[in-house]
Parts: sequence; C-alpha cells; structure tokens
Amino acid sequence: MSLETLFTEYRLPIIFLMLATPWLTYLICYAIPGKTEEPFVLSANLWLSVLSMLTLAGYLTYATHTKGWEMIVKQADVFLLFLPPYHLIASLWLSKQRLPLIEIPAFRTLQGLIVMAGVYMVLAWIASATRIYIIVFSFIPFPMFLGLLALLVGIGYLGYRRTFGT
Repeated sequence: MSLETLFTEYRLPIIFLMLATPWLTYLICYAIPGKTEEPFVLSANLWLSVLSMLTLAGYLTYATHTKGWEMIVKQADVFLLFLPPYHLIASLWLSKQRLPLIEIPAFRTLQGLIVMAGVYMVLAWIASATRIYIIVFSFIPFPMFLGLLALLVGIGYLGYRRTFGT
C-alpha cells in the first residue's frame, strides 16, 4: 500500500483522528490527572504532532523538488495539508491548558527541532545558487559571510543540544 492509496482510501478516518486526537488527549488528562500520567499523555500527543509535521515537511520537500508547486496544487488534498499544523497548534494550546509546557518532555525536543529546521531553511536559502543571492552576498566581505555561516551553524548546534539534551 502506498501513501497515496492510504490517504485516498482512509481520508475520513485520518481527518477524524487528526481533529479529535488533541481533544481526546485533553479529556484523558482531565479524567486521569497525575504528576506522571499527564506529562506522558501530553508528550505522546506532541510526538504525534511532530511526526505529522515532519511527514508534511518531507512531502512538501519531495513534491516541490520533483514536479513543483503545480503538482501540489493540482493533486494534493488541501484539507489534509492543513491538518498537521492544526494538530500541532491545538496540541500545544491544550497542553498549555493542563501543564506548563516546560514540564512536558516532548516540548523540549519540539523547540530544538524548530530551531534546527529554521537554520536549515536559512542555509538552504543561502546555498541555492541564483543570481539574486550572489549579487546580494557579493556586497558582504568574505570573512563576514563566513562569520554569518558560523553563527547559523552555532544556532543550529544549540537547537541540536536543546533537542537531544546535554
């Protein structure tokens, strides 16, 4: 079974699960409060959100590099594309209603992944060789350019340390 057939044949159950999972997690935490249970349940839900966002990012990267945005607009189910950001935002908001986010183990990993993804996007933007970027970067002295790259790599390393701990 390919991903296309999975998302085509099971579209409605996937939509229902993605819409309901944050709220079910909130209800589980409300029904079973506890110092150890709540962070575990909220962390599992945030991991599902991170997994769905990484899958979305992988799909968008693959689709834009193979056939471009035209394929995404023509073939992709737009509602399914908006579900992972909804799931992440709803999960973060509902988790914050139950506990401070710093007490949820998956939140630290999520913060680190966001920092690393941002640094990767900036480095990919710099590395794409088009004339506009070459003209812009030709006005910056080379040592300053290397310093900016080192700063970006350092920020990415901080995101890595935030994700995987010390």
